[in-house]
Amino acid sequence: MSQYTGNSEHVKDSLKNEIKQKNEQLEQAEMNYIRTYPASILSLRLLNYKSARMTGQQLKDAITLLDTCFNNDPQVIRMREYAEDLNRTEEGVPAPDFTVTAEDGSSFTLSAEKGKYILLDFWASWCAPCRNEFPNIARLEKKYGGEKFKVIGISLDKNLDKWKQALKEEGCSWLQLSDQNGKIAKQYAVLTIPHIVLISPEGKIVSKGLRKDALADKLSEIFGK
Repeated sequence: MSQYTGNSEHVKDSLKNEIKQKNEQLEQAEMNYIRTYPASILSLRLLNYKSARMTGQQLKDAITLLDTCFNNDPQVIRMREYAEDLNRTEEGVPAPDFTVTAEDGSSFTLSAEKGKYILLDFWASWCAPCRNEFPNIARLEKKYGGEKFKVIGISLDKNLDKWKQALKEEGCSWLQLSDQNGKIAKQYAVLTIPHIVLISPEGKIVSKGLRKDALADKLSEIFGK
């Protein structure tokens, strides 16, 4: 049995490496296309699609590859703004502060929570992957929650009734906030959900986008097993 497990792990590692190489080749091919055909509408659409997986600087550099005919295109304007939002939320920079009303009607200000690690979980009632992440977050909240760690859910729901109904169905025990107008999401350059941001006790962004095992490993690294 141990030999089979070892072989299985070897095959999985080989597949991961192969997938990584193929993704890198695809990335290079996509960027080469944009460089070769900067005035093509396909290049514009390709970069718009790729922007969700780029850092702020990568996106700013990539935009310069496009022909100047796209300078005033709404997609390019949006990507420039998104690149600036990304630069303001890179790892190591101060987390954007905000004040918002919590589900129970109280006022919540992020900067008032300094001194502990904060996990911001951006989600919505209609997002199945977001809700599938809740059991994992619940385990981590139960394991580490207290004076040194706090989980905060931030809902992007426009319909507050559906948001509150989802909370009842999921039984979330951690603090929940509503970002009905999307202001906080824009501050944190949230383009897709679920999106998790981990903030240090000093109020700086530690990591973004970690989920499941990667998130558990990061918290284990911080707090110990």
